[in-house]
Amino acid sequence: MAGEEQSDNEIYTRTGTEPDNRLERRMVMLGTAGLVAAATAGAAQATTAPTGSKTRRWQPQFEGADRWLDLPNTQHRMVFDVLTPKGTMAALEFADNFFATNLSAYSLHPSALGVVIVLRHMATPFGYNDRIWTKYGTAFAEKLQLDAKTAIEAVHGNPFNAAPSSAAEKNQAPTLQSLAHKGTRFAICGMATAGIAGMVAKFVGGNAEQIHHEFATNLIDRALMVPAGIVAVNRAQEHGYSLAYVG
Repeated sequence: MAGEEQSDNEIYTRTGTEPDNRLERRMVMLGTAGLVAAATAGAAQATTAPTGSKTRRWQPQFEGADRWLDLPNTQHRMVFDVLTPKGTMAALEFADNFFATNLSAYSLHPSALGVVIVLRHMATPFGYNDRIWTKYGTAFAEKLQLDAKTAIEAVHGNPFNAAPSSAAEKNQAPTLQSLAHKGTRFAICGMATAGIAGMVAKFVGGNAEQIHHEFATNLIDRALMVPAGIVAVNRAQEHGYSLAYVG
């Protein structure tokens, strides 16, 4: 016990409080672990909201430039994040399934659905129309490392934008155009477009600024050039769209 009395005296010397102070005696007995536990408990008590109070939930600030996402009368919203040629094909199929299932299982017409496909990174060129692909398809095929079949189609137009020409083809894979007819909106990455314009300019020996202007003014139906695809993915979710990352 003598050791304990000496410890109390040391506390008295440092703090100027009475050595039999109950809190200090408890602190000495508990040691460092006790100090940490006491501090944690105090912090938790301090941050507990008073009974009956309401904690404000964080809300995003909507930007005027993102109003295109607020499609009127939409009951359900989905955004597909697409980065690659293979991802583009998958996104078309998933988006078409989304429309078809909502119609067959819920009797929801496509007009009740808000669907956005964000084409960014190496999927960006699929947001350009047939005129651009007819002119620069060879460059796209090489830079995107398209498979042989798609590369051949690329010189005749956007390989994912061809409208079905027969009843048989209508039962095959959906296209950018068929989804546009159902109301799908496409967000084309402006940042990637600038980079791709530079690569294509070197490939064909052209002017990057001029090619960039061609890309920006020749988009597929219902497409919008956005500053950056990743920002469109973020804004869509803030506007109530569920995210489907396709790759």
